[in-house]
Amino acid sequence: MSANRFQTWLAKKQGRAALGVTTGFVNSLFGSGGGMLVVPALAHSGLNQRKAQATALAAILPISAFSAVGYFTQTSVPWDVTLFSALGALPGGLIGAWLLGKLPQVWLTRIFSVLMIVAGWRMMMG
Repeated sequence: MSANRFQTWLAKKQGRAALGVTTGFVNSLFGSGGGMLVVPALAHSGLNQRKAQATALAAILPISAFSAVGYFTQTSVPWDVTLFSALGALPGGLIGAWLLGKLPQVWLTRIFSVLMIVAGWRMMMG
């Protein structure tokens, strides 16, 4: 590997590590939102929308697990809400993963974009 190719490779790895740190920080601080950062960044780096979303989910899983440990030890978690939300998320996750493989790329991008806009609008308007 030439020195120039190595520098390019290293810069990509450093950028992805920085994205991971930022994603972990945002996800831990706000309880969610890491995917809203990582999906567009991965798509911009050359992954198609389907791979960007799947990669984001795989990356967010350990981030969420570590964040949850911090929340469990520092705050009061309403376990009844947590349990039923998690149980409800299981079939939703399976259906979403199935649809991820079925929907055209352009629709995945559009749906994700609309969700980001709606989520931002709702947060701003209270």
